Amino acid sequence: MDNELGRFIELVQRVVILNPNDLPSVVSLIIAHLEQSNPRAALALCDSVLSKHPSLTGAYGFKYIALAEVGEMETARALLDLDTLLRRIPARCPSGYASLDEFNSALVDHVMNSTMRAVNQDRYTTRSGWQTEAGRLFETNTELGAAADGMIRAALEEYVAVLPKDPKHPIQLTRPPQPELDTWCVVLNTGGYQAPHMHPNGWLSGVYYIRLPDDFNTQQTSDAGCITFGRGKEGLHRVDGPRTVTLRPEEGYFFLFPSYFWHNTVPLESSQNRISLAFDLTDNINYFKRSSDSTTMD
Repeated sequence: MDNELGRFIELVQRVVILNPNDLPSVVSLIIAHLEQSNPRAALALCDSVLSKHPSLTGAYGFKYIALAEVGEMETARALLDLDTLLRRIPARCPSGYASLDEFNSALVDHVMNSTMRAVNQDRYTTRSGWQTEAGRLFETNTELGAAADGMIRAALEEYVAVLPKDPKHPIQLTRPPQPELDTWCVVLNTGGYQAPHMHPNGWLSGVYYIRLPDDFNTQQTSDAGCITFGRGKEGLHRVDGPRTVTLRPEEGYFFLFPSYFWHNTVPLESSQNRISLAFDLTDNINYFKRSSDSTTMD
């Protein structure tokens, strides 16, 4: 083990022993164990956190990596159930709009001309692009916000209707009784992408594709601008390569998934913008304060 990293792990372990409810420190220790090829220690920490905070969805994102690293593939696949829990759903046109194209055009105009960009973009995982300020997406157009909210909730209802009924699965264990919806928009420029991340304060997450470049399907790299699920940030997968799936976005469609699913995007090659609406369904409990470590935040 690298001496500097070893000292860091010892220091964080002391912090966790003194305050086991210091969740950011616990997460830092889980990451360090995975990076140092000690997945059993990471798995034990995940289980310890979940025994105290069963609705802390982010712990499952690290747990499925640790399980795969120790060879417990069946349990890992049950958590990272890409076949069942990752779904593509067509949007329903909100009332008051003649078509989804008209609604999407209104969204594009709003995002590009009437929204506030996040002040500190470095804390997010967007590269060569930008996203809107948290909680302020529709403050200048509440009518458009209500239409988007209704469209998202219709897709969520369709998703939830076919969820696995197993009460022991995290998708049921962490389900909030009165979930709240948090939305923001992401604009990728040429070369833009989302680094691997998950949404540890959410229950369900999703992305709706508002506008894709005209040449999206003819870029030099076949999957440029596509979204990949299953791969954690660099350094976490030391033994077992993750099972991943890369999906092609389409305007007017959602991808919905558990918030603990790691995901990232392939760099965009087009000179035109790729604009999407992202969201979390949460129980409004923020386990983690915002920090510069966006790989485990947003």
